[in-house]
Amino acid sequence: MREAQTTIDMVKRRAFALALLPVALGACTAVAAPQAAVGDTSCDVALDYVATSPTFDAQFAAFLDGYLAGEKAASAREGADRDVAALMAKVIDYCKVQRNADFKSAVAAVAKD
Repeated sequence: MREAQTTIDMVKRRAFALALLPVALGACTAVAAPQAAVGDTSCDVALDYVATSPTFDAQFAAFLDGYLAGEKAASAREGADRDVAALMAKVIDYCKVQRNADFKSAVAAVAKD
């Protein structure tokens, strides 16, 4: 009798876990979606994100750093021009003027200067 009760409890736990799985996966997708689209974010929205949270600021700075790492002429750039924080400030200034541009365009415009 005890084994039957244990088996029923295990079946209930598995059913409960399987019922929660779509919720958990949905939460993961919601967190990952903004990260995948950082470059496509408009400057207007990026400015709001950066102003409201250090986490978002770090995310946009990481995008900039990744862009610089993949840049073909990256080895030719030296010194302060390669400083992500300084370039991020320039990207923010660019976005303040070109609010309809997307973030990756702002990064490209600043990185080529």
